[in-house]
Amino acid sequence: MTSIEIRVLGSTGIEDHHAHLLRLDPVSRDLRLAAGTDESGIDGHCLRLIGSQAVLIGAYCDGTLRAGLEIIPDRTAREAEAIFTAESAFCTPGIARMLIARMFDEARRYRLTRLSLRGFDDVALLDRMAEAHFVEIEPGSPLRLCFAPALPAAAAQSLAHSHA
Repeated sequence: MTSIEIRVLGSTGIEDHHAHLLRLDPVSRDLRLAAGTDESGIDGHCLRLIGSQAVLIGAYCDGTLRAGLEIIPDRTAREAEAIFTAESAFCTPGIARMLIARMFDEARRYRLTRLSLRGFDDVALLDRMAEAHFVEIEPGSPLRLCFAPALPAAAAQSLAHSHA
């Protein structure tokens, strides 16, 4: 059985992500990457990811990055674009579910209020997961995922200990 590990990639993980993008088939590259889809276009895309302080989430299968999610914040750092990529043999509901669950966690961790999701077509799976994670979906292209604003730690603590 193939082992799958979901990781948030640090800056050194960009090399794994770059190699993953190069392994995508040409159609997947065209649909998911706005920049050039040749090797120099992918080089530029990865440099922009570093410069934008993107959050990269990767699905490693037997030690090799095979699917990923890029979360690219806008200038306000409250909204972001998310791009799902997966090599053909690794575009499975199980891997997608794990990546999206981690995307929800990371979006909340960074206190994002909205994500525009590109490259992910299984709306039924996304609907089920969004409901379970209390995320609202606005239909359209791209899909927009809305997160309730997080309570400040002090407010959450005071709510937990309040008495009537």
